[in-house]
Amino acid sequence: MTPREPGTPPPGHDATAAGGRARTRSPRRPANTDGQWDYLDACDEAISRQLEALRDEFEQFPGDRLRLWRDRAGGTFEPDQDLPATYERVDMWYWAVLRARHLGLFEPDEVPYAIPAHNHARNLVLVDFTNITWFTRGWREWRTDQATHYTYRLY
Repeated sequence: MTPREPGTPPPGHDATAAGGRARTRSPRRPANTDGQWDYLDACDEAISRQLEALRDEFEQFPGDRLRLWRDRAGGTFEPDQDLPATYERVDMWYWAVLRARHLGLFEPDEVPYAIPAHNHARNLVLVDFTNITWFTRGWREWRTDQATHYTYRLY
């Protein structure tokens, strides 16, 4: 084996790989997805449809926060951690959607309908579109268990 000239890439090295830049993973794509690309893509499509509907419902709905993964204060959404107590309702919804997508507990079409449960900072609740609009407006939803007549707050 003959020595290489200085600055010559090793054999088999493609100088055009990644456009000459180092490859980095996107913050939207976790490093280990165990082959869940189809699931994540389906979730992203469902979330995009939900964002369109919310932009139609609210004139000034901040749709760019999910694209930038930034909350109202400029911090990063962390779906693997508990819901921050300082989040306002729209950021709570974004966090819940990202958490549902991250955990993979729901079908892709259900992911955009996730909101944080009132009773626990890690639990999620699935609701319909009307309840999402109520949730983002700051309303509260109370439910009564018909068997025990126990009243509890859903969100």
